[in-house]
Amino acid sequence: MQLKPNSIIYFLGIGGTAMGSLAGLLKSMGHTIIGSDKGVYPPMSNLLKTLKIEVRTPYDVNNIEPNAQLYIIGNVIRRDNPEAQWVLNSGKPYMSLPQAIAQFLIKDRESFVIAGTHGKTTTTSMLSWSLYNENKGLGYLIGGIPKDLPSSFQVPTSNIFAIEGDEYDTVFYDKVPKFKYYKPKHVILTSIEFDHADIYKDLDEVKNAFKILLEKIPIDGTLVYNKNDENIVSLLPYCQANKIIGYGLDVNLSKDKSNYFYNDGDDKIEFEINLVGDYNYENAVAVITLLSSCGYSTERIISHLKKFTGVKRRQEILVQKNNITLIEDFAHHPTSVKKTIMAIKNKYQGRVWALFEPRSATSRTKIFQQDYIDALAVADVVLVYKPFDQSSLEENNKFSAKEVVTSLKKLGCTANFCHNSNEIVEKVSQEKIPGDTIIVMSNGAFDGIYNKLIEIL
Repeated sequence: MQLKPNSIIYFLGIGGTAMGSLAGLLKSMGHTIIGSDKGVYPPMSNLLKTLKIEVRTPYDVNNIEPNAQLYIIGNVIRRDNPEAQWVLNSGKPYMSLPQAIAQFLIKDRESFVIAGTHGKTTTTSMLSWSLYNENKGLGYLIGGIPKDLPSSFQVPTSNIFAIEGDEYDTVFYDKVPKFKYYKPKHVILTSIEFDHADIYKDLDEVKNAFKILLEKIPIDGTLVYNKNDENIVSLLPYCQANKIIGYGLDVNLSKDKSNYFYNDGDDKIEFEINLVGDYNYENAVAVITLLSSCGYSTERIISHLKKFTGVKRRQEILVQKNNITLIEDFAHHPTSVKKTIMAIKNKYQGRVWALFEPRSATSRTKIFQQDYIDALAVADVVLVYKPFDQSSLEENNKFSAKEVVTSLKKLGCTANFCHNSNEIVEKVSQEKIPGDTIIVMSNGAFDGIYNKLIEIL
């Protein structure tokens, strides 16, 4: 469809990172944006407020803007949502977020898609930052708030668009991965692991989703993939691109943060970044490899990445005072949790606290419970918060924070289960000592714990 100038567009589920960013993009294009959600929280609540986009909460049919020219439905919306029911019965135009991105933003542009179970947001931010320094007319959409770029999105004025390619499903009436719509020409694939147990039953189904992505890369496109990931390697036959390049790290990380990357040509180049953790070096390697293969100067890209300072909610330092450091991180998959804790332990000398909220759809289930025990056991002190809403889960499929804590104690870990954020804050306040580093890990609001911890520290 063609949007008329100054159209009214109504978003159902506007509080998600991608939905909020798309709302900002369409507002920047001159449209009036109104949205609804169950609730919004930082950083997206701050972004929407800054953009002066009205958000109506909670979901209610009376929220609906009846004169909107288009309704965009987020994947958080279920078919029985009262606003969704109104839209479906209205006969008015509606579409999903990926469909809107493809139609109004990517169009026929050269599309850079960053995908994988881990590292999508940081890698997309690194790529967008590098391209932005080469071409200010770049368009991009990132599922997070990068610290260095003007925003999490930018309307394209050139022929390039970079986007985070999520494997989560599109919307309740179109159960395919979002990246199916993103017209991928150049792709970074960081990793494939079992995740999103609410929509995928096993690893094979996850791999089938990524197979769709590889099949859509054209012959004149590029695939840059993590050559150490066996799940990715098994899917390479489905990619027909002329340029298929593996990447990885060589030599161990040194204290001065220098390292090497290699690709299929066995090129080795020393570089530095400001972020900690070998996985962040791998993210940088992927960006260097892709952009070099597309004709950009390797030296210039390395120079850009050296200035990159990260993404909000990804190892973001909130407080450094009295020799205590408070860090917020989005980690919610057990692999991410473990790698994040290990990276922080390698950087800081004192005890590392892990404050964990099981909030994602997968982490609230039993499926990864043992993996979370193994991941959290790396920390010195562990506080596990009660899982987010588990009302839709069967009893035998619910993640048990109490069982996790019991198992951690048997392993000799200092661990406690906490019913509310005030209990966590009180424990931190009473037991913190100089040299402690406290990591708060959640992909949600964590009962408003961040400001409470900032205040006591």
